[in-house]
Amino acid sequence: MKKLFILLAAAALLLPLASCKKDPKPSDQDPVEMKPAATAEVAKTVSFASAPEDNKPTYLSGNTIYEMISIEFTESSRYILYRKPVATKAGEGEVEVVTGPYTESNGTYKCTGEFEGSVAVSGDGSNKEVTVTATNAEGQKEETKTTGTVTSTSSSSQGQTNAARTWKVASCVVTISGGVSIEKGFTGCNLQEIATYAANNGVKNLDPAKLKGYSITEIIFTGANSMTISFSNGVSFGGTYTLSGSNISYKLTSGSNEFINTSASGTLEFPKDGQAELSLNTTVKGYSGGIDFTLTEVK
Repeated sequence: MKKLFILLAAAALLLPLASCKKDPKPSDQDPVEMKPAATAEVAKTVSFASAPEDNKPTYLSGNTIYEMISIEFTESSRYILYRKPVATKAGEGEVEVVTGPYTESNGTYKCTGEFEGSVAVSGDGSNKEVTVTATNAEGQKEETKTTGTVTSTSSSSQGQTNAARTWKVASCVVTISGGVSIEKGFTGCNLQEIATYAANNGVKNLDPAKLKGYSITEIIFTGANSMTISFSNGVSFGGTYTLSGSNISYKLTSGSNEFINTSASGTLEFPKDGQAELSLNTTVKGYSGGIDFTLTEVK
């Protein structure tokens, strides 16, 4: 009887400890599975690389005529347009990337923002008929019938389906080491604000004024392995990314600055539906660093 009493007492002591144990985090075998983003079914890329040289689509924006190189209609109601200024006596202009919203109806994609116009496609494949309606050099809407390579977008994994949408930065944590020791959290991601804090805390040769207007407004990932980072000053950086499990790496082909390197690697995880955590290793003026982004989906 005495032994039974001792066992019962021991069990009573263990019960509170068991009840305080935290629930385990979801394992890699139980990832968050998001539904495809809103326009996933109509996501396509149109490349004009094979269009006849004398029939490349162009359009007027501001005072500049741009040639359209390619346009991707993402899974999340955004287009990603690669363009370059039409060649002048000064030579070839640099390739730029711009983004903006679009709507789709019966194969016609109507775009607003940096590109005001529409693109109508006849199906997937090479040398497909594509009709681009945009503002010409005289400021009038003009229809250009040309050809392009049209490819539908499909994600290769659940992780890419999760990633393939438009995100905004809710907050970020910046770390810088190597002669300094900085770890600081910020609401959103205003690179001028971050640079000012870093410069005031020992980071040398960093000019915050050069980053004026570089506050991240959107980050886009697509199932075609494209990515863009857009800023409040209207500038966008563009390139490609690869995602293997939670490991991500990217390479920019257009744009970079002191905090957003031309290439970087890190992790991309999805703690719950509509949220992501992007951690990137970076360098800042020769210092080692990293940026941890908390992202929320733009719907």
